[in-house]
Amino acid sequence: MSQAAERPFGQRIEIELGTDLTLDIQGLEGKMKSNLVGLVPSEFLIISAPVGVTGIRQRLFEGNKMTLRYRQHGSVYGFKTQIITMITKPKPMLILHYPQKTASVTLRKSARVYCFINCTLEIDNEEYPGTIMDISASGCRCLVPMLSDTHKRTIDKEGIEAKLAFTAPNDKNEMEVWVKIVNQTDERAASKLGIGFSEPEEELAGRIKRLCEFLDR
Repeated sequence: MSQAAERPFGQRIEIELGTDLTLDIQGLEGKMKSNLVGLVPSEFLIISAPVGVTGIRQRLFEGNKMTLRYRQHGSVYGFKTQIITMITKPKPMLILHYPQKTASVTLRKSARVYCFINCTLEIDNEEYPGTIMDISASGCRCLVPMLSDTHKRTIDKEGIEAKLAFTAPNDKNEMEVWVKIVNQTDERAASKLGIGFSEPEEELAGRIKRLCEFLDR
């Protein structure tokens, strides 16, 4: 686990709409659940208001402080903020001050770099054309057509072994690597997959490492 790194005020934070959030609200014990509804960089965030907790309404007032944490691309991020206001329609939401800085702790064994590489994922002899969205020496994230409910349940329970094939922009020869799909989320008509490489042979591991270095230049 790496040391925390901070982002300066005004820089857009790495967070996607709908991201699950954990809140520590001043004056309340325990952690609250929420998710990101929207944001305007350097101005404010909009999150769903946690409900169903005794005494929480009395703590959702202007100026009350909270710490917000979330996971994104293999890191846990956190920052302190304050409530600007609460709205109740169309549903309860909190508008928060945009953070002056965020701290992050990397959870993955190796940093991932963003990319857009066409790939084919083979699961149980069925091929899914897709896109590698980011990659590291130990795994990647792919977007493929919506998986079957059976495959989703298996991934959520124990993961699925599969084969990933792609051609890197710095390597004319196709790479084939055995992988394990460890998590999946639905995104419109597609499935976003978290994938770990299953200890590729030294030569293939070297090619993947060189690809990451090429993309991170």
